[in-house]
Amino acid sequence: MRKMFLKYKWLNLFILIFICLTSLAQVLAALSLSSLLNTALSKNLNLLFKSFILVFIMWMLYAAFEIIYGNLQAKCISKMNTDLRNQVTQSIGCMSYEDFNKKDTGNYVSWYTNDINEIENTAFKPVYSIIFKVVNLVFVVTAVTNIHYLITITMIVAAAILITAPKLFTKKISNLSFEQSLNQEVFTKDIKDILSGFSTLKVYNSLDIFNSKANKLSFSLESCRVRLIYLKNNVSFIIGVLNVICQLSCYFIAIYLVTIGKIEIGSILAVSNLSGNCFNSIKSMTSDLVTFSGGKKVFEKLDSLKKYSQEKPLDLLTLDSFEKDITIENLSYNYGDKQVLNNLNMVFEKGKKYALVGPSGCGKSTLLKILIGHINDFSGNVFIGDHAIRDYDLKSIYNNFAYIDQNVYLFNSSVIDNISVYKDDYSRVDLEKALMGSALDDFIDSEKLEYNVGEAGKNLSGGQRQRISIARALLNKKSVILMDEGTSALDKKNSYIIEEKLLKNPDITLVVVSHNINENLIELFDDIYDLENLSKPQIGSS
Repeated sequence: MRKMFLKYKWLNLFILIFICLTSLAQVLAALSLSSLLNTALSKNLNLLFKSFILVFIMWMLYAAFEIIYGNLQAKCISKMNTDLRNQVTQSIGCMSYEDFNKKDTGNYVSWYTNDINEIENTAFKPVYSIIFKVVNLVFVVTAVTNIHYLITITMIVAAAILITAPKLFTKKISNLSFEQSLNQEVFTKDIKDILSGFSTLKVYNSLDIFNSKANKLSFSLESCRVRLIYLKNNVSFIIGVLNVICQLSCYFIAIYLVTIGKIEIGSILAVSNLSGNCFNSIKSMTSDLVTFSGGKKVFEKLDSLKKYSQEKPLDLLTLDSFEKDITIENLSYNYGDKQVLNNLNMVFEKGKKYALVGPSGCGKSTLLKILIGHINDFSGNVFIGDHAIRDYDLKSIYNNFAYIDQNVYLFNSSVIDNISVYKDDYSRVDLEKALMGSALDDFIDSEKLEYNVGEAGKNLSGGQRQRISIARALLNKKSVILMDEGTSALDKKNSYIIEEKLLKNPDITLVVVSHNINENLIELFDDIYDLENLSKPQIGSS
């Protein structure tokens, strides 16, 4: 957190300057009240008018400085919030496929929203508030000392009691604040899940499940929040009682000093105002310190994500282009205790076309995920050319390989944005080739390229979504296309057209997972690997 404040040190320096100016104006305004009352008692109307003008100017300066300080603080917090979200984005971007999928997307959404808001309210704002109160206390104590040292001693002793009391509750509030952050994360994840399944629940007349789960999640979230609020309110009550006692103590001492003639009667008004300022500041500051202890844990949670972006990159190779073969040697992989690949050996040659067949669970999809780099804890070896796949930078593999499965994700944007993945470095000729190669040219024209596909592509059919994913791979000129039931949602006619075009495309190496190969296309495959029997009958030229 300290690094975050230091990053914007100049803006924070201006904030500190205006904190000092605001506090000074506030204290001077309080002291001017003493002068105003003493002048009133002297019955000098001319001097009274001047004193009133001085009091008015002091309070106006205080108000003006406070506005400037507030605006600067809001600007700096906005920058730090944005910086935190950027750090989250960079950390997520550096995660491996396996690390990313250990959590649901709802967890990540919670990091961007709930956790950032929590840090703002329990870390950033309390820090500025504490600094303001400390500066304010320095000016207040200085001013009170000029009135009488006895009032200063009373104020310091009372302040020490007021500061010490809330520390008894710091740990409990810190733990509850962290628990609240975790509950927010769970709530965001689970509510997103049941909202995504709303249509299914509605069709199956299971909306009572929807209501039940939503209510249960809300109850769990609010239960923790209420416990936290109750505890904070109890602490606030204790601080409030002590605050009143402390103010009355200073007020009593001031009246006593006036009675024995040590200070002027106008000083009572100044002491009353300054002691209220002092102890209200301490009350607020102790609450801020308790709140801050909870915010630190949330900040530490997000700060721990830096481990992904700070890991030293290995000396990895770059796959500039796919020029040779993919060779698999003695490849094995287990999901827990279940072995899905066992001592597998095969070769995928550049420019050739392959099919992976076999019953569900025999490892076809797993093999594709290993080839695209989504799974790397396998035993055996996978070579791209002369080097193991683990020796390559994954980014360079992604530049050459495309992975297409039956569950296509589309962004809530236009057709062309989804095909290009928001890139604009393509030509019209390349776009037309991609549309033709994916059989999209029959229903996509220039106008429809700007059509918004909706959230997760809900405005398109399953077949249209799959065609967009194929066009995406073609437009981005992937040399190797790994397709897992990539045409399963298409009708037979379009499925045949697309598969035939891919199989006849000399520029790509194609590896297809399929449960139902069209008989008319079998001869276009160079090899068909039966993963269940680890055999590879020769079909066609090889």
